[in-house]
Amino acid sequence: MSQSDSNFQGRYLYWRVEGSLLELTTVRPIAFFTWNAQKFTERWMRRGTVLLMAVLRPFLYVLNRTFATRVVYSILRGISRDRLDLLGSEYFEYKLKPQLKPDGVEQLKKAVSSGAEVVLVSQGLEYVMRPLAQHLGVKWIVANRLDFRDGIATGRLFEPVIRPRGIFARVSSAGPDGTRSAERLAHDLGTDPQMIEHAVVSVQRAISAIERPVVQFKSNRHETALSVRTAFRGKHILLIGVTGFIGKVWLANTLMDLPEVGQIYLLIRRQKSTPAENRFEKLIDESPVFDPLYARYGHKLLEFINERVQVIEGDVSQPGLGIESGTADELWKRLDVIINSSGLTDFNPDLREALGSNVDAAMNVLQFVRDSDHAGLLHLSTCYAAGRCDGRVGENARPDYTPISLPTFDAEQEWKSLHRQIEEIENRAEGPIISEELRRQALSKEHAAKDLHGAALENQIRKNRVRWLRNELTEAGKRRGHELGWPNTYTFTKSLAESLLTKYGRDLPVAIIRPAIVESSIAQPFRGWNEGINTSAALSYLLGTFFRQLPTNERKRLDVIPVDSVCRGMTLIAAAVLEGRHDPVYQLATSVTNPCDMRRSIELTSLAHRKHYRALEGMEYWLRLRFDAIPVSKERYNRMSAPAQRAIIKSIQRITAPLPFKKTPLAKADRSLEKVEKLIELFEPFILLNEHDFVAENVEKLSYALVPEEKKLFGYNTSSIDWWDYWINIHIPALRKWTYPLIEGRPLEARPARNLQAANDAAATVMRARDPHEAEDRLWHALQLHFDFKPFYEHLQTRIRVFRGDLTEERFGLSRDDYDRLVHTTDSVIHCAASLNRKSEKSCLNVNLRGTLEVIKLGMQVDHYHGLRRFSHVSTVAVAGRRQDEVVTEEKSVDWNRSDYDPYARTKKFSEHMIRELLPDVPKTIFRPSIVLGDSRRAETTQFDMVRAFVFLAGLPALPLRPRDRVDIVNVDFVASAIASLHVKDRTQYDTYHLSSGRDSQTFRQITESLAAAQDRRGPIYLPFMQKPFTSSINLASNRKSPIGHVASLMKVFMPYLTFNTVFDNTRVTSELGRKPVPFSQYSYPLLKFSRDTNFVYPYQDWPAKVGGSAA
Repeated sequence: MSQSDSNFQGRYLYWRVEGSLLELTTVRPIAFFTWNAQKFTERWMRRGTVLLMAVLRPFLYVLNRTFATRVVYSILRGISRDRLDLLGSEYFEYKLKPQLKPDGVEQLKKAVSSGAEVVLVSQGLEYVMRPLAQHLGVKWIVANRLDFRDGIATGRLFEPVIRPRGIFARVSSAGPDGTRSAERLAHDLGTDPQMIEHAVVSVQRAISAIERPVVQFKSNRHETALSVRTAFRGKHILLIGVTGFIGKVWLANTLMDLPEVGQIYLLIRRQKSTPAENRFEKLIDESPVFDPLYARYGHKLLEFINERVQVIEGDVSQPGLGIESGTADELWKRLDVIINSSGLTDFNPDLREALGSNVDAAMNVLQFVRDSDHAGLLHLSTCYAAGRCDGRVGENARPDYTPISLPTFDAEQEWKSLHRQIEEIENRAEGPIISEELRRQALSKEHAAKDLHGAALENQIRKNRVRWLRNELTEAGKRRGHELGWPNTYTFTKSLAESLLTKYGRDLPVAIIRPAIVESSIAQPFRGWNEGINTSAALSYLLGTFFRQLPTNERKRLDVIPVDSVCRGMTLIAAAVLEGRHDPVYQLATSVTNPCDMRRSIELTSLAHRKHYRALEGMEYWLRLRFDAIPVSKERYNRMSAPAQRAIIKSIQRITAPLPFKKTPLAKADRSLEKVEKLIELFEPFILLNEHDFVAENVEKLSYALVPEEKKLFGYNTSSIDWWDYWINIHIPALRKWTYPLIEGRPLEARPARNLQAANDAAATVMRARDPHEAEDRLWHALQLHFDFKPFYEHLQTRIRVFRGDLTEERFGLSRDDYDRLVHTTDSVIHCAASLNRKSEKSCLNVNLRGTLEVIKLGMQVDHYHGLRRFSHVSTVAVAGRRQDEVVTEEKSVDWNRSDYDPYARTKKFSEHMIRELLPDVPKTIFRPSIVLGDSRRAETTQFDMVRAFVFLAGLPALPLRPRDRVDIVNVDFVASAIASLHVKDRTQYDTYHLSSGRDSQTFRQITESLAAAQDRRGPIYLPFMQKPFTSSINLASNRKSPIGHVASLMKVFMPYLTFNTVFDNTRVTSELGRKPVPFSQYSYPLLKFSRDTNFVYPYQDWPAKVGGSAA
């Protein structure tokens, strides 16, 4: 043996897969690949070839095993590398993995754990062997490797060809030990050890990055290194558009990565009665974008943000950005750079909205920059402002650009002309001709009432006018854009803004940023973040259905860029503007640096859907994963897809029109196909027309100039994006989580709000008390179950305002000054006061109706002066009245013809009605708790009425109840958390919630068995036939003045809640909070023990003598 052969032998430990780990054949994986080819015809043709090979292979095998292997693998010619990658993983996961030999796997793992460089050697394709090796913890493989051209298999195998084992190999090579020496392996494969060593490849997917030289002309401008940290240190930045997709991510990433920044100002528009500050707090509370920040800072996040971020209320569409003059003066002095990421991204909106958001706003921002002392500007546009043109699109801006190169075009005159056109159309809408036409429409409407007249008629005409005006202005924008060469109003107005900025901002430090199609993040703020229905979402969703034929140009490059790459580019460009070394235009795109054409993107989308559906069970998913989308010409699409199918349906509808069907047959299918046609038409400019290649060199120059220590964190590199991994494992799963539910009309997956407001907001409370000391003492008694005295006293001094009043008196019995102070310092109301005296009609009327009316009047006053953010009212599930064996949902709870449980339930039902009638325009939430009993976190309570009844029943050896009846008990911490979480939301999904255990309510048997097990005793027996006699006895005993009479009176009140076997559906609250109540059986025994040990009296702590307040 030569020295070189010895080195090859010692470097790796070769392990033959066949025999030791699997009995792998050559033909079966290939048959799987061919049967799952992209096109139906391709599948059958390849399948036929496989059958032919099955006949010929034995003869070829006898002649030459290597040649036979090459011939078999040639069937895969024309299949993409992307498809083989996914199908290989699928074949291993679902076919081979269950067949692994345990003894062989154990031997192999011992070899790996010994530290040897194990190499799996197999006759299988590398796309099958790679997931096998990863599963077993092996880093290297030698397998058959296909040659590819532009990502498509040529059918040729690279050397060495791993041919099948010999005829007697199953006997001679049997056993769990698959180790082979290099010499033996070379002999078996008909090659030499060096060739085998050179064929060893990593199990990691190879990512082919396009290395492009960065050529820097005029190097004297940019000869020094760029430091982002130095550029941002101490700087003041105004971010416009923080509520948008890009703006949120940029802010979150900047706060994470650049603590050096001085101050970030956020321009946010007030939304009706919601101030800008509240909108931002809601954003911080609820948006997943800020999860990494919350993970780092926890409940101190708001404090951290408040130190670095200041919210400015304004409106970018207004002159001076709608900012108060004093604030604007301060900003003009301080600002170093303004980032304008605002804009309307709808393709064809109302022209008024498009101009206001995309053009007027840009000019307002430019004027604000001009008024400032030294601020620069980053303005976000879009690559597709280039319009309808082909070829390479450079990073330059022209003052009066049109895609059709119209020499007489003047951007400023066009801007003014569009505003005049809007005014003319608005005047036409109010004119006599249109008014008469709209009146005829209102009167001739198919489903209009015959007696439509007066105010009702005028209201219908008004609605028709609004609709007509919007349609006319939408068409006007589209029409003018098409005339000048833009595919839609969005790109038209964005380009118009660019022209105006270039013309009037040439003497200012302005950088125009043009992102391409911005999609899911790769890493920041986390892997797979997306939001809203963006460009690719609707099409990718369509390709996950049974729709197959997408009209497109296969060679056209779909220019997609991850949002975190865009934000990295923005940060670099902002640093360049701050340093005075920026270029006028930056394109953030991938069509040149890392192109992904339409053929590949369509296939990757289908493969991503396939991976998802393969993991699901059911005939529908089995069918869906076999309907791969394919790119087709526009002619074939019209001939065989949605247009042709819709034409057939129209014909059937015409034929069946005379038949007496209640609804036209196939109407739903017709509407669905119409939506598909409109969707394809809308996206044609991006998938079929115009072959854009967007140059993105300027940002690469900035990235190249970064100081070495900042390249990893702030470097911009789109050439290394692995589109296979991005599309299949990041982007489509992100759309499935964040976007597809919106398309389907479903709510997003519920996630609890972080409730950061609770860390700082002040609270006012109204309570009865003779003096401040008594009020503080009552509050201490009420809250000491949840607080130690020190944090309680701190909150009392800093965040709690106590108003001593009476809920049932006018203005709560407060002085005019105190009441006005309460009104002007309140922005939301939680009304949870009530009389629980179920036997006293007078008490319930006084507190539950009169008291609620006074709270409503407070809410009306607050709403009148400065807007009421939310009115929350705590009601009860008892408003549903007497029910038997039901699951009651929120919308079916209140039935005015149904008898009530008691005065408490009756007055609570009227209270809900008053709130809805008297606060019609205020956001409101009505909470209906079921039986609130105990805290799941601690075995303590201060409310013992229901607990007494529960303890009484728990002590009985026999229960006059049905064991399978459910009792809807909910833990108080769940109720409180639900109220707190939903009350602080700017918008809830519903206005009424059952705070209950719902369908998860436990039966009496489940509860009593858990109690018996905790006490090591037998459970009670059930005597349901004794229920009526027991109830009669309770009614009699309740009139006695004794301890037994007291317990009996409690039982009389609560018996209906225990015997009606009715639970209250809690789907709404659990879906919105993302969690369920704790089962009562998990904390019932500790609660029972605590109650008995304390003799149903909570051991209150007195006010500490050394502290001021009630002890003074």
